[in-house]
Amino acid sequence: MANPTKVSSAVGKKTATIEMTGDISDQSEEAILGAYHDITAKRAKNILLKFHPETFINSAGLRVIISLALECEQKKQSLRATGLSSHMRKVFDIIGLTEHLGIHETEEDALKGW
Repeated sequence: MANPTKVSSAVGKKTATIEMTGDISDQSEEAILGAYHDITAKRAKNILLKFHPETFINSAGLRVIISLALECEQKKQSLRATGLSSHMRKVFDIIGLTEHLGIHETEEDALKGW
C-alpha cells in the first residue's frame, strides 16, 4: 500500500465522524471498523464518513465500507459520506452502496437534517 490509511473518529452531540485519509484496503479494516465500533459504543446514531478526494479505495477497501454500511443498517444508524471524488461516487453508485448511505458534496450538506 503506497499511502497507509489514517483513521480518526469523534463523537459530537448529534453526529459521529470517521475521517479517513490514505489508501483504503483490507489492511484498513481493523482501523476503520475499530473506529466504528468505538463510536457505536458511545451510542452514535448519525455517522458521517469523511473521505478525502485523493483517497484511493480498492475492492477490498470497498468491502470494508460495505460491511460498515450493512452493520449500520442492522443497528438502525444513519450513515452518510462526504469528500468522495467524482470517480469514487460513480463506483459507490455502480456497486449499489448509495442505497445504504447518503453521499453529499460538502460536510455542511451531509449534516443537514441531523
